[in-house]
Parts: sequence; C-alpha cells; structure tokens
Amino acid sequence: MNRTYYLIIFLLNFSCFSQNYEINKLSETNPLYENQSYEFPFLSGSNKVINDKINSIIISDLLDIEMGNEKLSIFENVWSTEKNKIPRLAFLKYKTEILNSEIYSVSFFGEGCGAYCEEFQSTYTFLLENGEQLNLENILSDSGQKRLLAELIKYKRELLDKAILSVENDMQNVNATKSDLEVFQMEIGLYKNCFLNYKSLEHFRFVPSDNVIDIYIDRCANHASRALDNVGITKFQLKINEWENEFTELGKSLINN
Repeated sequence: MNRTYYLIIFLLNFSCFSQNYEINKLSETNPLYENQSYEFPFLSGSNKVINDKINSIIISDLLDIEMGNEKLSIFENVWSTEKNKIPRLAFLKYKTEILNSEIYSVSFFGEGCGAYCEEFQSTYTFLLENGEQLNLENILSDSGQKRLLAELIKYKRELLDKAILSVENDMQNVNATKSDLEVFQMEIGLYKNCFLNYKSLEHFRFVPSDNVIDIYIDRCANHASRALDNVGITKFQLKINEWENEFTELGKSLINN
C-alpha cells in the first residue's frame, strides 16, 4: 500500500514538473545599425520537444528563418544588412499574454518594411499539451463561430455608422473649406465600402485572458488611405461567461482551468 502511495505521489509531482514552463528573453541589436533592436521569448521547460516546436513555429513565421540554421542571429533575415539597407523588421518587442500549464500566448509588436514601413501586432497561442496552435475555430462550436462572425460584423458596422454621422455633422460646419468637404466625402466613402464580408474567423487576431477574449477587427483603409481612417483597428471583447454554451469540449476544458 505504501509503495503504491509513493508511486502515485511521484507521478503527480512528475506531471506537474513536466508542465513547468518559463520564458527566457533574448535581446539583440543589429551590429551594423544600433537603432534596430529586437526581442524574442524563448519558451523553455522540461519538455524540450514542445519548447522547440513552439519556438521554431514562431521563428519561422515571424523571422523567416529556420531555428538552428542562423549564422549570426535569429534576426539576421529581418534586420538591415550592408546589401539590404531596408530592414524587414525595424524593431521587435513582445508581451507574454498567458503562460500556464495549459496555454502559452504571446503578442509581438514591431515595424514591418517592404514597399513601405508600418507598425504591426501579431499574437500566437499554443496548447502546451502538444505544441499545436490554438485558434478560434477549435475552441468555438459551429454555432458559436457563426454567432461571433455576426456579432463582429454588427459591432464594426455600428462603429462605422457612428463615424459616418460624425463626419456628416462636421460637414455642416460653416467654416469647412472645399478641401475639407472633399476629405470628408472620401472618409465617408471609405466607411461605406469597408470590407465586412467575413466568411471565417481564421484571420482575426485574438488575445485570450482569464475572463475575456479580445478579438481585433482590421481597419477599413489600406496603407495609402490610412490617414482617412479614424476608426482604425477595433477591439471586440468576448466575455467568456456569456459564451460558455458556444465552446467546444476543448474550449470548455481550457476555460474551466
């Protein structure tokens, strides 16, 4: 009996230890351009397979390099070089959103450059059981996904309608110039033609927390017309206690923990 008891205790302790993860922060500066600084959160813990899987997914997707194949730095394909003066990422920072025994979620903040440079945010969320990425489709039922899409579109449409009314009020200002009126008309046109015909939740950035899931809806404007877009990227809060019946079994197991 005592032998069985100690075996159970050992297995429980081993199980808890096996899910003990932490973040080791890597900070580097471009050796050629000191104004370009970068951060990366290396996940570490007792399960090296999970650590490597998650770290490599993010590094490949965000930094365009295979983990372990770097010559100088994991950032060498995104910072400026003597040959390529324009960096693919001018800087990179991160914030750990969640790290517990079940989920790892991390957000990145940077400035991406191509034909132009623009700041961006992206979030990655993983199941620590297997290192697979977590998305809205596998935590919400089919009915929950349809409901959320409808609510996201309704929420954004209401914000745009409110913005249109505000611009129309501004147009009544007696001091508005012809140039002002042209800009107002372009802004209204941007809101009226905003793409809201979403078919899935696949491309929505979301950030989970204990009580809510923040879901971000893209702005209406492209880079060239972004100065017109005073609504911008908007955040919809899914309150978990109001959506519990819409979660899959996986979703329920996660929110209950």
